[in-house]
Amino acid sequence: MRIFLASSFTNEELKAIEISGHKNILVSYYYLRKMSAEKLRRNKEWVVKNNITLFLDSGTFSLRSDKKVVVLSKIEQLMVCKKYAADYAKFVEEWYDVIYAYAELDVDPLIGLEEVIKLRSYFSPSILPKLCPVHHFDTRKKIDFTTACDSHNFMGIGTSPTISVNDAKIYGSFAKYSIEHKTRLHGFALINIKLLSAVPFASVDSTAWQSGGQFGEVNYFDQNTKTIRRLRLRRDNKAVISRKISQVVKIYPHFMRLWESKHLSPVETRRAGMICSAVAFNQMEKHLTDLWKLRGVDFSKMT
Repeated sequence: MRIFLASSFTNEELKAIEISGHKNILVSYYYLRKMSAEKLRRNKEWVVKNNITLFLDSGTFSLRSDKKVVVLSKIEQLMVCKKYAADYAKFVEEWYDVIYAYAELDVDPLIGLEEVIKLRSYFSPSILPKLCPVHHFDTRKKIDFTTACDSHNFMGIGTSPTISVNDAKIYGSFAKYSIEHKTRLHGFALINIKLLSAVPFASVDSTAWQSGGQFGEVNYFDQNTKTIRRLRLRRDNKAVISRKISQVVKIYPHFMRLWESKHLSPVETRRAGMICSAVAFNQMEKHLTDLWKLRGVDFSKMT
């Protein structure tokens, strides 16, 4: 099972990912399209240099939440989506050789499923093998999932206000079908250890790894409970921080010098927090991969 760490390709994130050794990254085209050609070139080189497995998100959540788009008429929204799809397809063509998979333009809430399916025609046959349709419980039926699953190597599924992220029965039925048809199922934002221990997703993604840097916390993988735990630092005094840091040092000895220096500036805390979080999700990924392999599910053998 792969755990993709959501990234915006900031220098701080890339450095933390390099040090942690994590190899699976998810980035959103919505933000990449705003980067200069030079920055995109450097980021692509970084992906190749560090042997990164890159999942490209279409960024449609950001698109359909854009206030400028929300107030448009249905016809205007369709035109925006068509333009976005054309630009997105061109970008995928240029980055295809370094992309593991890319999410479709799942703007069902704006233009409906029928039009979303039409948008797939913007992607040439040569790049369709890595296209990942995304199932939405509120706009698509199970038959829509199975139909797409039968003709694609990748499938995505997300959260829903009406379905608990712990509902292994519902998510499990989708995972079972995808495995039977040798399709890799990706769970968008479904980074829940209880669910992932019960449902064999081929991959999931998470933004939670960044919390260590943003909120003055250090995440680590508890080998006893097999969960991600957090040490909260920001509100503690120096004595408490030192005691908590010593717990992390036992898990991440290569950070000993930083911890011993007691130099916990905001920048250092953020950087160290992100590195520890990335390492923690690395360990969680290995645990889940080994767990499912013991149960007879080997994701590496899927197409």
